[in-house]
Amino acid sequence: MPDDEDLSKKPLRKRKPIRGITEKVRRFLWQFPSSSAKEVCRVLGLDYYVYRNFVYVEKCHLKKWLGAKVEGRLPKPLVSAHRVEWSFEEAIPQPLLLKLSIEAEKHRPTVRSEKPVGEWYVIPNRNNMREYHDDHVTVRVFPKSGTCRILPGHPMSLEDLRVYVENAFFMGGLDIEECESLSRSLIPSTKHRTFRVGPVTPFKIDFYRDSLGITIKADGSHPEHIEVGEDWPSWIQPQLAAIAKQTEAVTQLAEQIRLHLAVMEGIRKSTDNLAKATEKLRITMEKRQGRRTKRPKSE
Repeated sequence: MPDDEDLSKKPLRKRKPIRGITEKVRRFLWQFPSSSAKEVCRVLGLDYYVYRNFVYVEKCHLKKWLGAKVEGRLPKPLVSAHRVEWSFEEAIPQPLLLKLSIEAEKHRPTVRSEKPVGEWYVIPNRNNMREYHDDHVTVRVFPKSGTCRILPGHPMSLEDLRVYVENAFFMGGLDIEECESLSRSLIPSTKHRTFRVGPVTPFKIDFYRDSLGITIKADGSHPEHIEVGEDWPSWIQPQLAAIAKQTEAVTQLAEQIRLHLAVMEGIRKSTDNLAKATEKLRITMEKRQGRRTKRPKSE
């Protein structure tokens, strides 16, 4: 590439983005909301002709948030808590994903048409996700990566959720063993909550992420709220793996004890039968011996 090439004329998506540019612009606009796009780019050292549209968009978003009135029903991004989302420990294997796609391809509703209930179908969007929903769960699967997102329709226990998830994938063409294998790997995704505290500048505290699975932040998406992400602590997964191994060992030991008791029960029955046969033989021998002793003497 020539040294004298004008980089400002290249599209933004083809240039290497500055790390943290979004956070820098939002922080600056929160402190100086009336600043012009040219002033923001000058202070942050950005190319005005490349980033001006980006700054305009951020200023527009900030203006809408600052001008919003929280009366009656809250705006959608300001909800106090999101639904608990579940996923699997690993992506759905490709053979199972292929079965699911074959079933989902049978139904391709349009954007405005009514979506089928209790059946898999292809969502009319760019990702072509596979979706299943009923009164209990909503399951969405990405066709290429196999990533799965599961949203319960109402509060339920983990065992009930597993049953509904198994039913959903059974409707997708998977057999019972494959459905049970997937349901056993269910894990909760990050739970996201917001708490209104008033105007707050962007920040992020991830000190407790590894120990407690908690991240506290404010990134400007909820201008008067702090956001708390609740995730699995780093030490939970090894503990669960250890517990799973212990459970497997205990299960195998219990199975061995059950087999041993079954063998002992068989030996006991055989011993009882032998004792009965011996008793019958003894009684028979005594009767024969008695007949011999009572035989009359010949004259």
